Amino acid sequence: MNSKTITIIGAGLYGCLTAWKLKNKFKNYQINLIDSSDHILSSYDAIKIRGNLYNNGFHGLELPRAEGLYNFFQKTAGIPMIKFINEKKLLIEGNLIDYTFRLKEYPIEIKKFFVKKPNNIIEKFEDFFDYISNDYKLILKKISSRYCENVKDCYHFLVPWFFPSDYFLKSSDEGYLFRDQVRSKKISPSYAAPKSFIFKSIQEPFLKKLKLIGVNILLNTKVDIDDSGIFYQHDNKKFFLTKEDRVFFCNSPVNILKFKSLDTFKLLTNNSRILINVIIEVQELLGSKEFTEILCADSRFFRLSRISKIFKKKSQENTKLQLEIFAKPDYKMAEINKEIENYFLNYFVKFNFKFIKILGVHSSRTVFFPENNIIDTANNIVNSWNKNFPSFHILESFGPINMSKAWTYSEKSLSCIK
Repeated sequence: MNSKTITIIGAGLYGCLTAWKLKNKFKNYQINLIDSSDHILSSYDAIKIRGNLYNNGFHGLELPRAEGLYNFFQKTAGIPMIKFINEKKLLIEGNLIDYTFRLKEYPIEIKKFFVKKPNNIIEKFEDFFDYISNDYKLILKKISSRYCENVKDCYHFLVPWFFPSDYFLKSSDEGYLFRDQVRSKKISPSYAAPKSFIFKSIQEPFLKKLKLIGVNILLNTKVDIDDSGIFYQHDNKKFFLTKEDRVFFCNSPVNILKFKSLDTFKLLTNNSRILINVIIEVQELLGSKEFTEILCADSRFFRLSRISKIFKKKSQENTKLQLEIFAKPDYKMAEINKEIENYFLNYFVKFNFKFIKILGVHSSRTVFFPENNIIDTANNIVNSWNKNFPSFHILESFGPINMSKAWTYSEKSLSCIK
């Protein structure tokens, strides 16, 4: 293949940003962007309930963390964006707590869960559990079961989210550093979204911009992998990507794993959950709490992960809330509906939100929460295959990456080509 050809596999946000940046830097290169879907950015496909479109889960561009991506959307891609205040809350055992609260600001019934306060930054996820009571350990264990059965494999979903803001985790990860700055009130966070609030609306203008600068977009294109490299078929022609080719694999490397070790692939995808999006209607009463999103850790409805408020089109409308629920594949929707009604009629009402009705339910996608040792094994297998292809750059994540990470990774991809 031509030495001035770069192939990008995966037209998610990471792949599209990488294609854009490489084409702008290397204008005389052919940039091929490949995806098996019939459109780009398919992870931002909307769900439709009662004739209205909603995001497939809570979407928001964190600012100032992702200022670069925000400016790209606004100025470069020509996608109008709006900013709104990030009013994040925590729901812990029936108590609504500000995301920035320190231990001394916690309500007394939650404060009792924390038996001692750390004097220094905490080194590891598991060390956080040295500072809490056995009662709180049991609650967090139940919360973790919405993801997996072993709480040790779910620490990163609990820590430091459901701990006071003066419990710090030692980390060099930009996401954790940003979160610490927010929680210590060093920065005032906000979110950005397209003017419609629906992220699906960025798909078409982004596609047009990619085509305009000359990115060669190959959709509905299946990719296969073997020991000789990567190959794909388009327009009845087969293309082979071998050691001499420059490739950015911007999708999960799960297909590499599937080829190299089917047994490990099965273990990696064995522990699954269904992400369920539910839209409910509530009436905000006098004194209701203001929020953008609520991260939930309530053992009475442990499957409820997040509550987010949907932008109102008319001021007189009742409020709509979007619930994100994780359930095992054998779940019964009737049981979950009953849990929703019970929780919002009997418990959430204390925050002055009157439950009206469930507007709709959408079983969005299957998500996987493998054990940490299986992830390590899977990464080793993929890395072993990748060593034979030094010009192949593989995404080092089996799960989805957020928008901020997609921008950061695309910047790193740009530096790989000299």
